[in-house]
Amino acid sequence: MKVVIATDSVMDLRQDKAETSSGLFVLKLARQLLSVGNQVFILSGRVAADSVTEDGNLRLLKWQRFQPSFFTIQGEAKTYRELEQISKEYHLLDTDTAFLTFGYSYQTARLFLKLKKQYGVKLFTYIFDTHRGVLASLPGYKQWILERYHQHGIHLTNRFDGVILFRETAYKDLGLTIPYHISRIGVEENEIADQYRFTDHAPLRAVYAGALEEYNGIRLMLDAFGQLDTGRITLDIYGNGSLENVVRKTADHVRIRYHGRVEHKQVVQAQKQADLLLNLRDLSSPVCRYAFPSKLIEYLASGVPVCSTRVLQKNEFEDAAFVLDDFSTDGLLSILNRILENPAVLEQVSARQIDYVKRFCLWKTVPEELTAFIKSV
Repeated sequence: MKVVIATDSVMDLRQDKAETSSGLFVLKLARQLLSVGNQVFILSGRVAADSVTEDGNLRLLKWQRFQPSFFTIQGEAKTYRELEQISKEYHLLDTDTAFLTFGYSYQTARLFLKLKKQYGVKLFTYIFDTHRGVLASLPGYKQWILERYHQHGIHLTNRFDGVILFRETAYKDLGLTIPYHISRIGVEENEIADQYRFTDHAPLRAVYAGALEEYNGIRLMLDAFGQLDTGRITLDIYGNGSLENVVRKTADHVRIRYHGRVEHKQVVQAQKQADLLLNLRDLSSPVCRYAFPSKLIEYLASGVPVCSTRVLQKNEFEDAAFVLDDFSTDGLLSILNRILENPAVLEQVSARQIDYVKRFCLWKTVPEELTAFIKSV
């Protein structure tokens, strides 16, 4: 079977060039699908001239979608012709080909449904996020427009052959009726780091990297770390978003340091040097009902101790991280003070999280399960 992954999160086949956790996930997914006998192609509009575009049986194809002209009738027709031409060149237009898109964009659905109707290719989408995360920060009329736009996209998505998600709640929220598959996030065993070893030093270093949005507990972090002794623990924040100005105003460069949006490799280096990684998702937010936990799995596999809300549902996760159930400043302060009173607990949690990843988060059967789902529809 031939699998074509359409995404704008990949610009190079080298994993160390990935700029986002979603881009890294796509590259890993592509290689895993190759490992079970599929031919795999990645379609992306972000391919640079010096990018590595061929690596063994994996190919990265450049497709200029989402340019300004795409949002006109003529632009959409041109974009479709380019998609068709690329697909013909690599012999992808037959019933043995499955196209994987992401989300439920109205324009993207229109393009690929036309390809499906004309050539009989199979069509699937990965959904691991929701547009509702940004609605609260928009004026009322823009919220209405964005909601209508995405509802049309969801309607078209119901014409796909199937959908892949990470939580059943997302399927129910979207009102989908097509076949679905609940997938998992995986890591390779050789990607699991050694256990974190605490050495007596001060201050301890906590790191947050990601979108600066309400549902990621940004204000909660700022409030909690603002109340702690400056000599005992610091917080480094990487990323951007609607709360960027709040973070800038709060950062005191002693307890809380804001670095803005930087290259992925700089974030990875900061995470390796950290004593605690923060993954605080507000579980009451509709965004978290979609729960794409790639960053959390990456954190757990790093061996660096993690403080997280209960994004993962397995009972064993209780001991694999510092789990924040009380999503409040006091709740986070309680965990941080527990760590400060006995830093040796960091080593204990690190050992348990590595065991958790080895037991529940290896790729192993993920590509087989996904391939079987695609073939069964």
